[in-house]
Amino acid sequence: MEKTSTNTINNIEANVSDKNQNVSAAQNNVENTVNEKLDCQINEKEKPSIQQPQDTQTNLQINELNKENTECNTSKEKHKAQSKDFDKKCTLPLIPNTEKSPTESPFLCHIPDKNKIIKNKIDKIKLHELTLEALFQAYYDCRKRKRNTMQSMKFEFNLERNLFKLYQDLKEGTYEIGKSICFVVTTPKPREVWAGAFRDRIVHHLIYNCIKERFENRFIKDTFSCIPKRGTLAGALRARDFARRITRNYSEKAYFLKADISNYFNSINKTILVEILRRYVKEKWIMDLIEQIINHDPRTNVFIKSKKELWNILPAHKSLFNAKINKGLPIGNLTSQFFSNVYLNPLDQFVKHTLKIKYYCRYVDDAILIHRDPKYLNYCYDMIDDFLKRNLDLHLNPKKKNMNLVSRGFDFVGHVIKPNRMYLRTTIIKKTFRTIKDWEGEKNRFDDDELENFRNKINSYLGMLQHVNGYRLRKKICEKSTTLFTASDKDYKKIFLVKNKKFEDE
Repeated sequence: MEKTSTNTINNIEANVSDKNQNVSAAQNNVENTVNEKLDCQINEKEKPSIQQPQDTQTNLQINELNKENTECNTSKEKHKAQSKDFDKKCTLPLIPNTEKSPTESPFLCHIPDKNKIIKNKIDKIKLHELTLEALFQAYYDCRKRKRNTMQSMKFEFNLERNLFKLYQDLKEGTYEIGKSICFVVTTPKPREVWAGAFRDRIVHHLIYNCIKERFENRFIKDTFSCIPKRGTLAGALRARDFARRITRNYSEKAYFLKADISNYFNSINKTILVEILRRYVKEKWIMDLIEQIINHDPRTNVFIKSKKELWNILPAHKSLFNAKINKGLPIGNLTSQFFSNVYLNPLDQFVKHTLKIKYYCRYVDDAILIHRDPKYLNYCYDMIDDFLKRNLDLHLNPKKKNMNLVSRGFDFVGHVIKPNRMYLRTTIIKKTFRTIKDWEGEKNRFDDDELENFRNKINSYLGMLQHVNGYRLRKKICEKSTTLFTASDKDYKKIFLVKNKKFEDE
């Protein structure tokens, strides 16, 4: 009995050991299959060492690793696609019509919008062609506020014929400058003024419309005159803002320096001006017209309008008739005013970038510099004078040099700027009351034309006084201007004609 029991026990143990071997072999097969699947899913370079998943925590870790690997692969594919698109963008040239494209450094195309901006600027400054549309636009600009003049009506009588004839002359290169008118004005001081023929003024506007953008973009922000939205009022407000900034609202000391170029318009060197313009004007037909206008001598074909008495008041050096050879531009033409800004643009760049004067304004030939150190202002004055002599054939007028504290106030472009207030120049105020006195002395002052002319003059002065501290002065002017046919509003901002005023019954 004992032998049989031992045999059965040995048989059972042998069966159990066989079953255990089969189970271990099955487990090994399962492990191999799991590892093979994980090897396929995980990148070979980032393949982690994974042990046998014995519980649920290990299974969760394996799932997280699989998710991270799939996310990495998808992000890499996206990054490759973006880099391909980025390379395509970088192959676009910054400037058109270039043989080599800047694909070497990606920083050139780091901001793709910048390429569009540069391209738009180039499109705006593209070469202009002479067209009838441009000539008609120049005509419309020329006749603004001058349509009732004799020359404008005479030209408009045969408008199409005159414009087509002018277009043909410009196209064939047979255009000739006509007769000019010269007269003298006495306010604010004696000055000689030239006015070209209406046909020539159309050509002036044509040139200005073609080249104004390329030069205005190169002007500094603090230069004024003959630039849209940069008149005398803008220059005075800018200078007042500079005075407040540098003195911290007039709590600290600062000094101003005023400089004036001696006999500016009659001293402009024509050859230097043509060289400056030639750098940016590449159209041959425009450059030929510019050279023709600059080198033209209006003294050879002129009609003198003013009386001899006024010519005797005018200083000799202020007249273009006494200018030197190859120097001088006629005051009054649109091209002369615009070219005067172009001529002094190198001076503006020198003051801003070389002398590092942050608070600097210029209106034609009048300039003002504001700084904390008066010694440095004197040094800048000498440097500016030397720069003008060496590069532009000009020099400063030492008699008009003025330097003082900003807190004591300064005069710039017809405005007197003082701490926390701004006034008009006394000469402008005297001229206002002189206009009222002259109108009162006329016999036909109550005629329709005289009343409208008087109203327009007084309203122009009142408009200037609205931008300064001048309420009491406006009130005084309106009270003196009030008659049976004229009256003013409640705020003393304008006067109107009573006979044209429609009163409403309250």
